[in-house]
Amino acid sequence: MRAIFENIKHAFGALWGFRARGESFEVITPFPTSTDMYVSVFITVRDGRYVVTDGGWVDKGVYHCSLPTENNIYNRVFAFFEEDYCISRTTSADGFMYLYKSTRDERLIPNLVFDVAYFISAVVNTALVQYRDETVRDRFRTKAGTLIRRHVSADRLRFNAPVSPLAKAAHFGAVVTSLQGNSVSLVNFISGSNYENVRGSFAKSNFNYDLLERTSASRLVRDKILLIDDRHIAAKELSPFIEMSKEKNQSPLMWSTGQEELLERLA
Repeated sequence: MRAIFENIKHAFGALWGFRARGESFEVITPFPTSTDMYVSVFITVRDGRYVVTDGGWVDKGVYHCSLPTENNIYNRVFAFFEEDYCISRTTSADGFMYLYKSTRDERLIPNLVFDVAYFISAVVNTALVQYRDETVRDRFRTKAGTLIRRHVSADRLRFNAPVSPLAKAAHFGAVVTSLQGNSVSLVNFISGSNYENVRGSFAKSNFNYDLLERTSASRLVRDKILLIDDRHIAAKELSPFIEMSKEKNQSPLMWSTGQEELLERLA
C-alpha cells in the first residue's frame, strides 16, 4: 500500500508546473476546468505581503467561460465560494477583476495556492451549469459570447465590463479592443422571450450607451453594436427599436443573419 501511495503522490506532484512571469511566478496546478484547461495562479510580493491571484484570467475569459453574473442563482453560488475560501477581489486600472488571497507568512503560501486554485475551478465549472431559471437572455449571452471568444483573442476581450475607469457606471456585454489598441468596439446583447423583455433589453442597452456618452471615454469607441436575438420576436415588433438605435449611431445586427458582419467589425 505504501508503494501505491508513493506512486499517487509522485504522479500528482508531476502535474504541477512553475514559470516566471515578470515580477510574478505562475503556478500551473492540476485543478481542472470543464473547458479542458488547468488552473494557473500567480504569486507576487506587494508591500511585504505574498499575494496569490488568478491574474485576472477568470474575468478576461482565459478559461473560455464568461461568468453568468446576471443569474441570481449563480451569483449566490459565487458568493458562497468567495466567502468559504475567504477570497478578496480588486479591479485593475483597465477594468479587470482580480481574485486573490494574501499573507505575510511564507509558510502559508501553499495553503493560499490551494484555496485560490480550487476557487477558480469551482466558479468556472459552476458557470457552465444550465440553471433551472436561466432566461432566454442568459442563454443567448452564452451563445454569443462563445462565438466572439472563438474569433477574438482573450487579451483583447472583456465581458460585462466598462470601457475604461473613466466610465465605470456603464457596462457592456462585450468590450473588444482594436488590434492597434487605440479604440474599442462595444457589443450589447439584446434578447428576451417576449415583447416586454426585449423592450427592457433595448432600454438597458441604451441607458449604458447614454451613460458612456456623458464621459470622455466615449472618444475611444469605434463601434456601438447591438447583437439582437431575432429567433423569438417578429421583425415588425423589433422595427421601432432598431430604427431608434440607428438614430443613436448604433449598429443593430440580427443573430440569424449578422454573425459574419459582427466578426468582421471585431477583427
